[in-house]
Amino acid sequence: MNGHGKDDDASDPAGDTSAQGEQTSTTKFLLVGLLRFLGTAVLAVLFYIIIRQYQGRTLTSGDKSIFDTLVVAVSLTLGLNSAASLRHIALFARGWYAETRRVHVKEFRRLAWATHPHAGSASEVGVRDMAVTKPFGISAVSLTFKAEPGIEEIYPDSTLGNVTIPDMSRFARVGRFNDGARPQSLAAHILGDTAASYEFAPLPSGVMTDAPIARFPQAYWDAGDHWEFVFANSAPVPGSASQDLNFLSLYSNQHVESSGTCKTPRYTFNLTEGILTVKHPDEQKTILFPASGVGDEAITYLTEPVLHDARAGPNITGTCGPGCATVYVVEPHAGNPVPGSTFSNPNSSFFYYECNITVKPTTDPNAGPFKFAPMTAAVAAQAIALSGQRAPAAANGSASRAGLNQFTSYNLGLDFGQAQNNNVTSMAKMLSRFAIGVVAAAARSNPRVTVQGHTPRQGVRLVLEKPVVFGAILIATAAVQLVLMEVVLILVRVLRKSGRGDTGSRGEVKYVTI
Repeated sequence: MNGHGKDDDASDPAGDTSAQGEQTSTTKFLLVGLLRFLGTAVLAVLFYIIIRQYQGRTLTSGDKSIFDTLVVAVSLTLGLNSAASLRHIALFARGWYAETRRVHVKEFRRLAWATHPHAGSASEVGVRDMAVTKPFGISAVSLTFKAEPGIEEIYPDSTLGNVTIPDMSRFARVGRFNDGARPQSLAAHILGDTAASYEFAPLPSGVMTDAPIARFPQAYWDAGDHWEFVFANSAPVPGSASQDLNFLSLYSNQHVESSGTCKTPRYTFNLTEGILTVKHPDEQKTILFPASGVGDEAITYLTEPVLHDARAGPNITGTCGPGCATVYVVEPHAGNPVPGSTFSNPNSSFFYYECNITVKPTTDPNAGPFKFAPMTAAVAAQAIALSGQRAPAAANGSASRAGLNQFTSYNLGLDFGQAQNNNVTSMAKMLSRFAIGVVAAAARSNPRVTVQGHTPRQGVRLVLEKPVVFGAILIATAAVQLVLMEVVLILVRVLRKSGRGDTGSRGEVKYVTI
């Protein structure tokens, strides 16, 4: 005999010469192929769903690990299933090839082994399967996705950690200056002048809490009827002993607003001995300015410092309310009064305003680690006049230059020397802008304190750059299996049908050398 038994023929998908055997072999091939095709289709749909779930999201390190695990698991399973399906089709096609060429399967294997000793071995099949899997994973993920960190991908960690916030309890650093009233008042004024160069923009319509500060780089915001500053929570620099070094900052839920109201009350005035005396007949109140407020082309601001109040405690504030202070303004005429303005003394060469400026947090000023006492807020509200220059004060019926009130002047044309021409709304907005600038500059330059919070972290965002390509890859992965399976089935059926008309039979042909 030739050594090829019937058992070998029975084990081969093309080895049964009967029509029933051929039908069984074909049916088995079709069922296995369809199952693998369905498996590929289901996995492809699952892969697409996973990608869509993560598409456009900012991924934390934990989310990224889960995503990577899912992508590797699904792509590996999908790739191996695709490779196994292709191998199954190839084995069936090989049986068909042996049948049409009248070459026995064992002889086919012997010739293939002689040409390539490792052909069909488990290790080679595994390597080829992985070769199919690897390009699939690269094509489906690497070429269609980008995952780069940016300012939009800064997020607050879900676990409590250490964050740094500015110390808003004072304006002058203790240790460099004494903690007396005058250094603190002057520091507030300097901070406000510094913030005159800061950028501002209309308040964003979206929620700013937990948004990265790089997304909204302005220092403070114009909200129309008030100014607003949003404090940031910052992540300490790893390994740094200094709390003042920070990176990755997010806006917190602590906002500070600055607003004001001004009026132009009736007044009489007297200018003598270098002193401008403004009297309020209705309120029985007298305010003394230096005469330079009238003689120079400059706007003069005057206030009674809150920190000189004889009372003590963090809740000391102006008489107009918590976080409020009164600022008196003399503005030389630089134009006619605006239409609709109130009182303007026809005998004077200046406009006179009395303004109440209020600085207050939008939340409880002592909520959690954030501290912004009403007294500190009131100092910011009046800081425009806290230059350290002392205004005259009345004593024993005559003027004395040893008063506690402080004043400052800004030449016309400067940021805070813009003539408002008796416009109370514009003057209030200009003064409240200086006040919010004090808060913004202090938040940038003051020492920082470490508190518990949700530390800002850097994440990544997955963006599907080529959705059509991605979808085409998934569809093609399943479609190729189905098409190849159908092609092989059609060819096998046609050739088997034509082969039955031959005079010989496979049982009589032992083998034919190719």
